[in-house]
This record gives sequence, C-alpha cells and structure tokens, in this order.
Amino acid sequence: MKKVTLILLFILICFGILAEDFQDAQKAIFSKLYNILTLNVFSYYNLSQYDTELKKKVFKKTEEYEQKLKELKNLKKEAFSKIYYLILSNGIKEDYNIDKSRFEIDFEMYGAGLGTFEAKYQKTKDKFYFPSLQFIEKKEPILPGAIYQYVILNVNEETALLIENNKKDFELLIFFKIKDPIEVKYKYRSHGGYGAGLYEMTEKIIPTYNCRLILRNKKTHEIVFDKYY
Repeated sequence: MKKVTLILLFILICFGILAEDFQDAQKAIFSKLYNILTLNVFSYYNLSQYDTELKKKVFKKTEEYEQKLKELKNLKKEAFSKIYYLILSNGIKEDYNIDKSRFEIDFEMYGAGLGTFEAKYQKTKDKFYFPSLQFIEKKEPILPGAIYQYVILNVNEETALLIENNKKDFELLIFFKIKDPIEVKYKYRSHGGYGAGLYEMTEKIIPTYNCRLILRNKKTHEIVFDKYY
C-alpha cells in the first residue's frame, strides 16, 4: 500500500499541480487541451483579432496559420501519450448504501438545467466522456428532464466505516487516457426564464479509456479504493 501511495503522490507532483489546488486550475488546463485536440488555432493562440468568419477564412490561407496548425498537430500527438486526472469528489457527502454495499458519489447532472451554458452530454465532466465507469441515475425532483448521475463505489462495510468516520478527508480521483474527440448530439431542456425551451445540442467531447478510480485520504495518503474500468 505504501508503494502505491508513493507512486500516486509522484504522479500528482509530476503534473505540476497538487490535488488540493487542482480544481482551481483544471478548467484552464483542460480548456487548453480541448483546443489542442480540436485543432482550434484561434482559441489556443488567443487570436481574438480574427473575430469574424471572413477574417478567419482569410487568415487560414496564410503561412502563419499553417505553422500554428502544424504546432497544434504535434501537441495533439503528444497529448494521446499522456495520463490525465481530475478530482471527481473532494470529500464524501453521501452515506454508505447498506443494501447495495456501495457509496453513490455525486457526478454530474444532465438533461436539463437553468440555461444552455449548463448543458452537457451524459457521463461527461469537463468535456471528458467516461463510458466505462459504473453509474446510477436519479431524476431531479424540481427540474423536469434533469437527471443526476452517481458513480458507484463498491466497498465492504469495514472500509465504508473508515470512510464515513472521516468523510471530509477523502477525495475521489480518476486517472485516464484520451482518444480523439467525437461529435455528439443530444436534447437539453432549459428552465432559465428567457430562452427557456427544448434545444438540440451539438458538441465535441473527449472519450476516455484505461480509467482508474482511486479513493484516498488526503491527510494520511492512505488509498482505500483502487480499481481500473
């Protein structure tokens, strides 16, 4: 167990971001990665001066654009060889389900929300798509069409008691590799007043594989759950 813990800490440090600081920085980091994977030259290099479709079309004919696109393609190749991680839960809020012998960790809500900016495809978080993880779904009682997703964590009662006695000290991390983005279409209902209604959404998401879920105590660094999906 100590060896596994040391490897985990080594990985976190090598990423340049410790788990406690990760949630503050992850959106900017993954936004950069998303622009790399989708070869979005304008967003990655912050070329805000090309603010119309015509300006972008003309710029795409230049040597500068070709050079930047080549750089992004090289970065994209490198991205597929790396391992990524994010924090699915900072602290455990749910009680142990005795009947099912598991924790049900809050993941994301999809299907409906208070504006299209909240729209997301099922089993996704920060544009990453996790088809291999085990989920259960529950209807949100207030927002029609909204579905809560929970990651299933099967542990025995002895481990569950250890977790319940120190809920705030545990965090659930997922390590994964990525594939080329895919385009998905789905329906989303907005309950956000102006603009409320049913929308047909289209976006690119990043499929993941070789997913590894780790539940660890942030204070003691003890790992109590470690499984590949």
